[in-house]
Amino acid sequence: MRLVCSRAYSSRAPTAQRPTATIRSVSRFRQRLLIAFGGLLTLLLLAALGLAWLLDPERLRPQLVAGVREATGRELRLDGPLELEWFPWLALRVGQGELANPPGVEGPPLLRWREARLRARTLSLLRGELRLGRVSVDGARLSLHRDSAGRGNQTFDLRVTIHA
Repeated sequence: MRLVCSRAYSSRAPTAQRPTATIRSVSRFRQRLLIAFGGLLTLLLLAALGLAWLLDPERLRPQLVAGVREATGRELRLDGPLELEWFPWLALRVGQGELANPPGVEGPPLLRWREARLRARTLSLLRGELRLGRVSVDGARLSLHRDSAGRGNQTFDLRVTIHA
């Protein structure tokens, strides 16, 4: 008796088509996900670079001077450059400057500095509030003295609320 087989015999086990198709679709999904993530990351980087390029910190100078004058009644003089720092925290670096005495008090200004750095709390900026996280001053010279009525130049009559 002779047996005839219509199929060719192979020593390999038959492969199922479905798992290969599933693997290919998962690979395509990962590839598309990586491309989308890379595109989003690129857009965020370009937006940050564009913002850094468009935002000139020197435009903040008149607002800073007016804000300090309004809040304290004292003159703020900023002689050095203003620079924004983006890493690791959003901060404004101010070059040389001074904070004057209150009106009527003679003598050297209350505070002179070589460089000051004002670090803002990022989440409060997103809410439209300015809250300072840290203020550091390098090369500070503090001159404390009193006027003829005995009032010191270090006392402030603040006109704004400061949250710690």
